Amino acid sequence: MIYVEYFADGDPAGVEAIEDPIWIKYHERNRRIIECPRFEAIGVVSSDGSKIFMLNGNELSGVVEETIDAVIISQSEYEEYIATHPEEDPEDEDPEIPEDPGDEILSRAELTAAVRELQAQNEMLEECLLEMSEIVYE
Repeated sequence: MIYVEYFADGDPAGVEAIEDPIWIKYHERNRRIIECPRFEAIGVVSSDGSKIFMLNGNELSGVVEETIDAVIISQSEYEEYIATHPEEDPEDEDPEIPEDPGDEILSRAELTAAVRELQAQNEMLEECLLEMSEIVYE
């Protein structure tokens, strides 16, 4: 588990707890963002996969439309932020329910399982793409 504080226009904008961080770097040869070990990372993917947090002032200008500046913080700093900004609590126990009765509502456990399955599938597809690009660009 890691905790990040992210910024908007240089000002603190929020915090996020990421249980299984996906560390990323820019792969020059293939001109793609790829998963990597933590010690090579210039960023980390948000817990819901919708954002890229760029760590320690790193940038991906021209590669990704939008990234968010962030720093890794301690658990106590995370808890302090949540305590002082209760309206931003990420553990919202009152989620908005879709109005269409045909929409299936998944539990948090079902959503977590679905996300992990998609992450595994995505990792496999990325590996396939890298292997294919190595063959093409050799």
